[in-house]
Amino acid sequence: MIVVAVCQVILATNIAESSVTIPKVAYVIDSCRSLQVYWDKSRKKDCAALVWVSKSQAKQRSGRTGRTCDGQVYRLVPGSFYNDLEDHESPVILKLSLRLQILSLCCAGSKAINDPNVLLQKALDPPDPQVVEDALDLLVQMRALEKTPRGRYEPTFYGRLLASFSLSFDASVLVLKFGDIGMIREGILLGIMMDTQPLPIVHPFGEDELFAKYVDYYYGDRTILAGRKEMEFMANFCAFQFWQHILK
Repeated sequence: MIVVAVCQVILATNIAESSVTIPKVAYVIDSCRSLQVYWDKSRKKDCAALVWVSKSQAKQRSGRTGRTCDGQVYRLVPGSFYNDLEDHESPVILKLSLRLQILSLCCAGSKAINDPNVLLQKALDPPDPQVVEDALDLLVQMRALEKTPRGRYEPTFYGRLLASFSLSFDASVLVLKFGDIGMIREGILLGIMMDTQPLPIVHPFGEDELFAKYVDYYYGDRTILAGRKEMEFMANFCAFQFWQHILK
C-alpha cells in the first residue's frame, strides 16, 4: 500500500497569534510583520500601518506548532534584528480614539468610575490627555454628553442609547442616524456590515476593474466610482437584500 503525503500551506493573518489550534502544523514561517490600526490624534482618524511585531507576539505565533506534533519556526529576519525587537507590543489603550470607552465610563452608575479624566489617568499606561479631551469634546458636540456647571460629564438619552449597542462607535452612530430618518432596519444592517469582515463583496487590493465588475452586478449601468467605501457597503447591502429575497 502506497501512502501519498499531502503538504498543505495555510496563509494566516494576525488572528493566528492566539486562540487558534490547527492540528499537525509542522512549520511556522513568520514574516514578523503586523498590520496595526491606531488613532492618529493629529489627523483625528484611524490609520493603518505595517509594523514589526514584538518578541511576545512572535512567541505567540510560534505556538501554532508544537501542540499536536513536533515542529519548527522560521522567522524571516536576521537574529540580530529579532533581538532588537520590543519585548511587548504597546498597550491597546494607547491606540484608540477612546470615544466609545469614555462614553461607556460616563454611562456607568458608580460615580467612582464615571469620571474618565480621573479614571484613565490611573491606568497602568495612561492615554494621552489630549486624546481624552478630544473624545470628550466630540461627544459633547454630538450631544451624547452634557457638561454640568461643576465640570462633570453626564450622558444624554442619545448617549446612553449610543453606548448600548454592541457595535463600534461609528457603526452605532450610523444606526441612530438612519433611525432619525425612519430607516432603522437599513441602518442596523449597514452598521453590522461596518463591523463584519470579510464582506460578501470585496474590493481586491489593486483590482479596481474587478471591484467595479462586482458592484456593477447590483447597480446595472450606473457609473461606478471604484474605491469608495459607500459603494462597497451599498453593494453588500443589496447582496444581503437579494439573499433574503431568495430565502423567502
